[in-house]
Amino acid sequence: MSEAGEGSARAGMRTIRGALHDLRASWRPLAQTDLLYKLISLVVLMPLIGLLFRTLIARSGAAGLADADIAMFFFTTGRGIAALILVNALVISVVALEQACLMTLGVARARGVQLRVRDAFAHATARSWRVLRLAGLLVLRLILLSVPFVAALGATYWALLTKHDINFYLSDRPPAFWAAVAIGGVIIVLLGLALAKRAAGWILALPIVVFEGQLPIKAFAESERRMTGRRWGAALALAVWGVASLVTPWLAAAGLRSLGRLVGPL
Repeated sequence: MSEAGEGSARAGMRTIRGALHDLRASWRPLAQTDLLYKLISLVVLMPLIGLLFRTLIARSGAAGLADADIAMFFFTTGRGIAALILVNALVISVVALEQACLMTLGVARARGVQLRVRDAFAHATARSWRVLRLAGLLVLRLILLSVPFVAALGATYWALLTKHDINFYLSDRPPAFWAAVAIGGVIIVLLGLALAKRAAGWILALPIVVFEGQLPIKAFAESERRMTGRRWGAALALAVWGVASLVTPWLAAAGLRSLGRLVGPL
């Protein structure tokens, strides 16, 4: 890593330590905000996803659908692709609004103001149209970035895994299956690296829109300009956050299982 990269990584560690300090000081309103948006997701997204799957089953005429049938609908039909984009856009929109609310609480805390959750929610809601537009642009950019990688995965599938039923490959695992797994793994790693690079450059787009009133279409370019020379630190912070997001629920679930084994016999 270059000297500039090492300095950026140190800045990323300082960011992580500062975030942990702020979390200890403001965990209660942050947790309340997270629960609020989890409830919004439950109310808004779950019925939509349920309706989507009921419509899919009704169109198929079957009592149920296998995973392969669902995947074929979402990735090979116009309606499926449109539904996939819509659901992901809504999910990202809710997450973006939640992040706007959390950042509002964080900025207020940094300025010595203890903001109420409803005030932060009102602040984020007042900017919801711009946040939603930003989320839509993000979905479009992610789709355009993913197209060549998805096409490569599709070509790998059609070249190696279409001579027999997919269940044959999953059960017998011939050499063609392992070749497809290896090629697909390389493609997914490359896609992950490309997404991480872009995410590190776009990390300031949301606060630029929320706190500076910048137009969403210009926020990405402005974020990339400001993150020049700082992407290593941002990538490190995102990696730590991603690992924590994966490990924390796993630890919580393991703790609940252990508690259940202790309490169950009693």
